[in-house]
Amino acid sequence: KAQVRAENRLKSSHERSGLLVERDPRIYTFLHKGFMEYLAASALAQQSKTLVGLLLPLVADKGKFEWWEQVILLVGAYSGTPEDVREDLVATLLEIAETNPLNSEERLRYQLLAGNLARDMGDDLPVAHFKQVEAALLKSSLDSVTLPIMRASAADTLDELGYAIPDLHAFIPIPKSPSINYEFAVSKYPVTNGQYERFLKSDFNNKKYWVDFQKYDENSAVMTNQTWGEEPWDWMQKALQNEESETQESVLLPRGWRDPRFGISRRNAPVVGISWYEASAYCNWLLENWENLEEGKQGLSKPKEIRLPLEKEWSTAAGGEDPKERYAWDKKGAKTKTEDLPRFANTSESGINRTTPVWMYPQGESPHGVMDMSGNVWEWQANYRDLKNGWLGLRGGSWIGNGGNARVVIRDLSLPYYRFNDIGFRVALFP
Repeated sequence: KAQVRAENRLKSSHERSGLLVERDPRIYTFLHKGFMEYLAASALAQQSKTLVGLLLPLVADKGKFEWWEQVILLVGAYSGTPEDVREDLVATLLEIAETNPLNSEERLRYQLLAGNLARDMGDDLPVAHFKQVEAALLKSSLDSVTLPIMRASAADTLDELGYAIPDLHAFIPIPKSPSINYEFAVSKYPVTNGQYERFLKSDFNNKKYWVDFQKYDENSAVMTNQTWGEEPWDWMQKALQNEESETQESVLLPRGWRDPRFGISRRNAPVVGISWYEASAYCNWLLENWENLEEGKQGLSKPKEIRLPLEKEWSTAAGGEDPKERYAWDKKGAKTKTEDLPRFANTSESGINRTTPVWMYPQGESPHGVMDMSGNVWEWQANYRDLKNGWLGLRGGSWIGNGGNARVVIRDLSLPYYRFNDIGFRVALFP
């Protein structure tokens, strides 16, 4: 202010003397955009009731949305923002979203912003508003007409909000068939990061989970009196000592466990980056702790055995391999066109370029009601695919491969110690 007054006096003096002096323009800006956004949010948070009216017109402008999005998130997370303003922000964003077509980018943009606000507000946002946000995002993430990338964004935001599908731990009974003369059940979904984390936090290093897995040949037949012995246990001990392994408190973490695209930050995505040994040890742990886990509270008696499925069991649960062109969701006589694949499964055609929550594609369930059997992740099988060279079976295709690989008939293979970000598993149980 003193500088301005001095310049005004100088200008006035020069005007009186006939000399006109233009003040040099001085432009001040911040080197870090985040600090500027913080200050803008702090100022706006003091506007109370007028806050919603100030911000939302800016969000409505596509050109300004990106700049003001972070400011709105900061306002919502700010403890001094009045509760009614928080509620108005979320409610108004959802209302604006509803004015746009179901599968439009604009609709999802407002829903995602409302979701991120709900995430940051946490317990400061009333439960009713929180549920409204969840319902809106769920509707978009399950809509087969919406672009897969947009669906995945909505599903991941739901994941961040802590959403969990009610039947996540369910099993689907598979009746006897011409190819399998016994009953069994498979997990409705591939094992997720959140489910696998329970194993990591329990007695992961208990040797009894890691030894004597039964061996099965290329035809899914029992190899009499042959087990894996202590090979899986020895592998795990060496992996713990490997400098490249991710570990925590002497526990071997899945490869990429801290990767935001694949790891534990996405609790409903299928666990990946684990070996066949780790997947098999999880099955033994699940059986041992059955009564105390969510799986054991589904009304099912404790099974005699839990393991990875054999290929013949997996393909039966997927609806069979005839005709060879069918995907897990194809009903008898149906044939999915390549251009329609992104509506049903997460393959490379979807353009998502990562795993997706296991519940995101209800359109892709098998005739038995099993989810995610085509696409998302390859699934470890209990049997060998190539016994001579030690390769084990994989089924189902993945997010990184094209849709052709996601057909039920397609078989792949991997060595038991490989840990890739496109390989996961589901479990099978036997009464």
